[in-house]
Amino acid sequence: MLRGELLQALGDLKRYRDELRGEVKALEQRYNDLKDAYDPRILDLRHQADSLASSFRVKFAEARAAYDNDEKALAKALSLEGKELQAECERLNQEKDQLIAQLKSALADLKTLRATLVRNNQALEGVRERLRTARSTRVEGFEDGDVFDSLKIEQVMDKLPQIIDGDGTLLRDFELDPSRDYQPRDLG
Repeated sequence: MLRGELLQALGDLKRYRDELRGEVKALEQRYNDLKDAYDPRILDLRHQADSLASSFRVKFAEARAAYDNDEKALAKALSLEGKELQAECERLNQEKDQLIAQLKSALADLKTLRATLVRNNQALEGVRERLRTARSTRVEGFEDGDVFDSLKIEQVMDKLPQIIDGDGTLLRDFELDPSRDYQPRDLG
């Protein structure tokens, strides 16, 4: 990959990283807001459901005792009260479970986005490492002004014929030693 292309990839990855950081921050805020709002409600729903569970169990026990004492009408009334309490308990548990599911979903989204950010940072480091080992473009006289475009220069240089030095070093025509006499066999 050309140095200019690596620089472009590095810029793109940095922009994506910044975008991901913003999204992570927003999701963290959303999760914390949900947690702040839902935790007290979840505890309240759990407490209410536990209280109702105790109450409907008592009603069912009283209904069983009334039935065993041949008080069928009382047993029926107590059983209906127990069923109403049980239904309300189940409704509260469902509401609590929905809130917990929303929290878990928000946390899973946050973890997924954080993992994406980690992968992006790894890719950034990979591009940085490739840049450290990539050939640098040396062009004199173009440092000042808008004329210097390293990507275009890299593309042109990659089209130039390659010349291999006697020790196997890859040279370009701008790197040739003028004191040496290169032979056609030196051309790659």
